[in-house]
Amino acid sequence: MPLVDVAMCAWGKPYQTALTLASLQATSGPRIGRVFLQEDPRPLFGDRLQYMFLAFPELQITQFRPKVTIAREFFDERRFMEEEDYRLSLRYQLAWERGKTSHLFITHNDCVFHEDTIGLMMDRMGATFVGAGAIGQCWNCPASYAGRCSGPTHELFTPSYEEAIELVRAHPGPRTPEWSINKEEPAPFPECRLNEFACLVNKAAVDDLVMPKGPVVPFGAMTGDIGSSWFRGLRVAGFRFIDERQGYVHAPFSETGAGNPASHIWKHYKDQEERARAFLKQHFEATEKRVTDLIRISKAVE
Repeated sequence: MPLVDVAMCAWGKPYQTALTLASLQATSGPRIGRVFLQEDPRPLFGDRLQYMFLAFPELQITQFRPKVTIAREFFDERRFMEEEDYRLSLRYQLAWERGKTSHLFITHNDCVFHEDTIGLMMDRMGATFVGAGAIGQCWNCPASYAGRCSGPTHELFTPSYEEAIELVRAHPGPRTPEWSINKEEPAPFPECRLNEFACLVNKAAVDDLVMPKGPVVPFGAMTGDIGSSWFRGLRVAGFRFIDERQGYVHAPFSETGAGNPASHIWKHYKDQEERARAFLKQHFEATEKRVTDLIRISKAVE
């Protein structure tokens, strides 16, 4: 069984982060090589994760804080190519460059895994596809509004430029203005991407095409959104991706089904962490105790 490295970015949310790791270990543990856990340098509502790796003695975890805080700022290609600190601070980039496995599993720190998601994605990819996961931010996309495209059918959406412009005018999306449609390659649309909250990438198959080695923008770069330019660049180059959503739930403790509101609204953050802690204690009691002790220690030494 080939091992797969895991890349995760975390900004606060210690209990959700721990639950993501614990459930992934429980369901896909034998497949996991090294976990690259990137902690945002800024504490979120006072929560840091600097000792999280100690809660998982069975996992090989490289936990680090990047030297440059990039957050959701748009991608700076010049800095990426010229400054190592900036390059390795980009989301998932350290795992992409320093990981030793051919495949890389990328996940948010607010997922719960209930099946061997890595194995399911690996099986679906086979030798045909270079990426597996939920495809498309279809809730924002004119092609989805028009009933012309979806995650499972994204390869069938091949409009001409004129058709694409007509569709965008008839079904305007919040982030798909007319100027964003490429005349030579209208599809995929800007909202199409391999969603980063849980996906598997055959890194070895595409590495030579991705910056800093090739012309394709790196996975963790913010352009339209994280991963959208990477996805488009590889799709246009002829690589294929498969929609696969089994084995996990993303943001199960969020009332909105998304993790972003908890990054700036204290009530969302507090409620989600409390629910995650209760779930963690119910299903992974020893891990919950270790994490609680580590949180207490980290606050004591600050």
